[in-house]
Amino acid sequence: MTTKTRKTRISFSPAQKNEYAKLMVEENYTNKQIMDLSGAGASAVIRWKKQYLAEQKGEEVKGRIPLDADKRRIKELEAQLADSKEDVRLLKKPHYYQGGKQKPNIPNLLVRKFDQQEPNTHWVGDITYIRSHQGWSYLATVLDLATREIVGYALSQTPESLS
Repeated sequence: MTTKTRKTRISFSPAQKNEYAKLMVEENYTNKQIMDLSGAGASAVIRWKKQYLAEQKGEEVKGRIPLDADKRRIKELEAQLADSKEDVRLLKKPHYYQGGKQKPNIPNLLVRKFDQQEPNTHWVGDITYIRSHQGWSYLATVLDLATREIVGYALSQTPESLS
């Protein structure tokens, strides 16, 4: 009775795949020669060649990392641009409106007189949000208009008010 042993899986970088595919297309290496040279299986070698030819035509192979270094860099930059556009889109959205809650009618006593002389008589507050690896955090600050110092702050994972 014979037992089959599994072939150990070899990983190839996109640059290596590109070089092997280039040998097949431009130097007329056979699939068998590339399989012997690289140690890769037949299906992998066929896939590399197919992807290389598609990329040479300017086509994008979905679900695959581009073989060409320039195309990989373009793909990376496109992903960064998409992330930046999403950040901008999120920054334009209002964050803490809670539908159905009645907001108190607070009179504007300051009337845009931001240059105050007496400390601890006029405080103003604001909320901003900060993107981190864990998601969005919300920072609320209170500023004394006379001294321009922060007199209080709070950091939260949610934009809800505590009142």
